[in-house]
This record gives sequence, C-alpha cells and structure tokens, in this order.
Amino acid sequence: MPLETPPWSTPERAPEPQPTPRTTQLEPEEKPRQVRKGTRSCWECRRRKIRCKFDEAVSSDVCRGCRRRGAACVGQELSEETSRKRQQETAQDATGRLRRLESLVGKILDARVESGHPFADKSAANSDAASALLKQDHDKSTKNQPLGTQNVAVRTPFPVSDDAEVPEPPLKGVGISADQKLVSITRKLQALLPSPQDCLLIYQLGGYASLCYRDYYTASSKGWQVPGPNYCEEHVSRLMEPLPHPVVLGKRIIGLAATLQRVRHQAGALTEPAAQIQSRMAQGVMALVCADDQLIGTLEGLECLSIQAIYFANGGDLRLALLACRRAITVCQLMGLHQPHTAVHAESIEPRASNDPRLLWFKIVYIERMLCLLLGVPDVAVDMNDSGDGEFSSLSVCDTDLGQLKRAQIVIASKIIRRNQRDPFFRNSREVTFALDLDLQRTAGFLPPRWWTIPTLSGTDKNEFELFMETNKLLQQLFYNFLLVQLHLPYILRPSSDPDNFASKITCTNAARNALARFVAVRTATELPSVPEASDFFALIAATALLLVHIDAHRGGTRAMDMSLRHQRQTDRALIMDTLDLMRGSSSRSSEILSKRSADVLKRLLEIEEDAAGGQTDEFGTFD
Repeated sequence: MPLETPPWSTPERAPEPQPTPRTTQLEPEEKPRQVRKGTRSCWECRRRKIRCKFDEAVSSDVCRGCRRRGAACVGQELSEETSRKRQQETAQDATGRLRRLESLVGKILDARVESGHPFADKSAANSDAASALLKQDHDKSTKNQPLGTQNVAVRTPFPVSDDAEVPEPPLKGVGISADQKLVSITRKLQALLPSPQDCLLIYQLGGYASLCYRDYYTASSKGWQVPGPNYCEEHVSRLMEPLPHPVVLGKRIIGLAATLQRVRHQAGALTEPAAQIQSRMAQGVMALVCADDQLIGTLEGLECLSIQAIYFANGGDLRLALLACRRAITVCQLMGLHQPHTAVHAESIEPRASNDPRLLWFKIVYIERMLCLLLGVPDVAVDMNDSGDGEFSSLSVCDTDLGQLKRAQIVIASKIIRRNQRDPFFRNSREVTFALDLDLQRTAGFLPPRWWTIPTLSGTDKNEFELFMETNKLLQQLFYNFLLVQLHLPYILRPSSDPDNFASKITCTNAARNALARFVAVRTATELPSVPEASDFFALIAATALLLVHIDAHRGGTRAMDMSLRHQRQTDRALIMDTLDLMRGSSSRSSEILSKRSADVLKRLLEIEEDAAGGQTDEFGTFD
C-alpha cells in the first residue's frame, strides 16, 4: 500500500519546471534601469541591508535570502515598485496555497472518519485517492509558484535576526525520504496508544490537575485557565488525529503516560493492565522521539524532554530524570534560550500564539536545580552573575508575586548547591548560610501572610480549578520549606552551645514540620487524584532531618533546645508516622517513589529516636 503523505510536510516531489532566472521581465511601459556593472543584489536584500548571496553549486539565480524566505527575487534592473508588486503577488499566492492545503486536509480527515477506527489502515482506494488529491494540489500550487518557495517545509520560527541563517530540516533518510521516515515514526507512535475509550478514562481520572501539571513543563505562557466542560474529549480528539507530526504526537503520548502514572492505582477499568499501557507509551516515545537528536531540535522536542524528566522523577528514577534534564538544557543553550538579550533561534512545529521560548528554559532550570538538591550534585545552568539578579528577570511570569517567589527560589537553590560544592565540610560557610537565610526571608515577603496558611482541601465546595490552584500553592510552600531544610541541614548535629548552630537547628526543625504538614495536607485530600509524586522526596528529607534533631537532643544538648523539642516530640513523631503511612499507602506508590532501603532507614530512625528518648542511647550510631 502506498505510504500516505503527511499534511505537515511537503507532498512527494512531482516533476517540476526548471528554475528560471531571477525576475527581469519588464512591466508594460517600463524602461530598464541602469545599474552599476557587476551589481547582482536584489531589491529584497537591499531593503533588509544584507548581503545578497548566491549558491554557486546550485544553478539558480535566486539568492539565498529570497529562497529561505520564500520571497520573489527581483533584480535592481527593474523598478522598486515592480518589486513590491511581485512581493504582493507572492503573498497572495501563498495565501491561496494555504487555503488549498486546509481544504485538502479536511478531505483527508473526512476519508479517515469514513474508514472507521482512526488507527486502522486505509483501504487501497482511499489511500490512492488521498495521494491523487495531494499530487493534484501540489501541481496547482507549483505551477505559478515563485522561485524559492517550492518544497519548503512548513515551520513557525520565533523571531530571529534577518541575516541569521535558518538551518535546513535535519532529517535526511538513507534510501528513504524525510517525509516517509516521519510518517513511519508516526505510525509506530500511534500503535502505542490504547483505545479512545481508555484514553478518555485516563484523562477523566487524572482530571484537570494532571493536564495542568503536564502543561506546566511546556513553553505555554497563557497560564492556567478554567477548563471547559469537554476538555477531556478535546484532548482525546487531538490524540486521534490521523497523521500528526511525530514529535507533536510523542509529546501528547508521553503526557498521557505521565497522567496514567499518577492515577494507575485507580485505573482498574481499563481494557489493558494500566502498568502495561503506561510502560508501552512512555518507553515507546523515549525510544522513537526523545532518543532521536534530529527530532528534539524544536520547542515540541524540548517539551518532550521536560515531560520525560518529570516522568522519571515521579517514578523515583532521579538520576534518569537528571540525565533527561541535562539533555534538555544542552538543547536550550544551543538555541540561545539561556541568554536573555539575544535572538532566539527556536523553531516550533505547531503554530503558537501565546508562547515564550525562554519560559520553557525557566521551567527546565527549575526541574534541574530541584533534582540537583535531591541528588547532591552541582547544577550546570549557572546564574548569569553572582547575585543572580539578571537571571530570568525579563520573563513575564516573574511580574507576578508567585512568579517572583519561584524565580527567587531557583536562584537561591543554585547558591545552596554552589555552597555545598565549594565547602563540603561547611567550615567556612556560616556567612553564606545566613545571607541565604536572609534572602529566603525576603522571598517570603513577596506574598501576603494569609498566603502561607494551609488551606482546607477536603470537604469543600471548590471546583476542580480552585482545588488545583490551592494544591499548587501548597507545593510551592513545601519547596520553600525544603530549601530552608537544605540550607541548615549541615549544622543540625553540631553542638547547640554555639548560638549559630542553635539557630540553624531551630530553623531546620520548624521548616521540616511545615514541609511535612503541607505534604500530609496534600496527600490526605481525597478530591485530588493527581499530585506530583516527586514531592515524596522532599517529605523524606524533611522527616529525616526532624528525627535527627530529636535524636541529637537526647544525647544531651542545651536546656533551651531540650525544652523546645520535648513538648513537640509526640506531635512530631505522629506527623512523621502519617507521612510514612501516606508514602506506603494507596494514595502514593511508595514502592516506586521511595526505595525500600530509604523507607527502612526512616522506620529505623523512628525506632532509634524512641530508644534514645528512653535513655537507651548505646544503639545510636551508624547504620547500614
């Protein structure tokens, strides 16, 4: 059966007329202009004030700039008015071709719907009819098409400088055209999807929160909005498009896998085992799209990598998540997204009206620094300067109070990582530690006092959108307190007789309690079927720090420290037990998020603290 031609690419090349020299035909009653001998510059390049270059290897009189922009290359032998007229004709012709393409895609979609299941192969008659339609439209569009616009892939680039060289599409198949290679990848991706009914059920179980958490790690700048009544059906219809670009389809499929990952324990009504569907979709997209360096050079490819990193983090594979994140950072840097005052050479496959490419850079750096803090490794996306004032300052998201909080958090996170790497024994880091503590205090002042309270999530009449916004607020509070724990953690086992150590212990203890309280509030809310599972790691570190402070106090500290902890001991133990139960319970897949060794360490610390409180301090020491 002949391979169907995708609507997002140029139809298979039919015999075309040979390129003609640049436009030199005179308009009626127009006299040729005299130009300086040797001048070959066209009007378009002269208006843009760039050098008019020609490809010597190609037998064409169309300059590189006009060929790249799809403009009519009009020599200066003609008048400038003639050049403008030819450009208008070119634009009108392009509009007509787009309308014919839209009509053609509509016919193909109608043929696909009439053929039954969207993944079923078309009959030979339907396939031949579609190919004939494509060839017919191609012949019409190329008959009077200006030079430099034939067989150019449809792309939506973000603004770049006029003289910047836009790279050609990198896909070059060996023995197979680039379009056929992309179609082949699309077919393989479509085979990964479950039935439309299963897709709809997954979206319904995940709810609006899942879609928001997934879309957060994209370049969208329109923000979160109240969902429509049929938003799940709309997402399913996008999945079932007949022939999307493989990167676009891959982003949607791995997003669906990330949604199923969070609600897998509720997905018993699926026609296939949920674990099998999740693994098949995620591993397939990673192998077909994320692992292909030629496919990830667009914003959609970057979004695939960022969702892949979150998928690994929510599955407990922090190292794999960091590797995916580092790969995304490298692609961002090659696009120039890390430089706030330079042109962005980022291309998009889909038309985008409300996107900011540098916003995606901000989100990827946010993920990377979170992972670096958890793993204890240095970050690669360093600040623009030592103060961090220039980093992300031009982003529109930082204009809001919550945006300023997020920006300050990732800047401070980078400084904590840098402190830990420069002074691993923390002998000369006191001034840096208290300076960062002061920065976090200022950061908390970005938002009003009532913003920091724990909202009621269960048993309320809040809609899905309001519940999501409250949950997101709790997660931001959790990350803020996690930063405080990480900042003062190196000093909690040092003698409390030192006032600085005493202050660090008090701060770390309060931050750990606040972090665990917010974790329990999020996990116990039954109305929230989808919460990022990476928050379990924050809770684990906070619980460990809180237990270590109590164990150290039982060894014999200052009276003030002992008094401040003694009355909170039972409450703290209950909070830690609730945290461990939630990690191991049905509301969280702790067997995947936390390794058995980590859970056993937390349980063992509870036992050691209980023995230490009873005076049995001999058992306290190192443990495997």
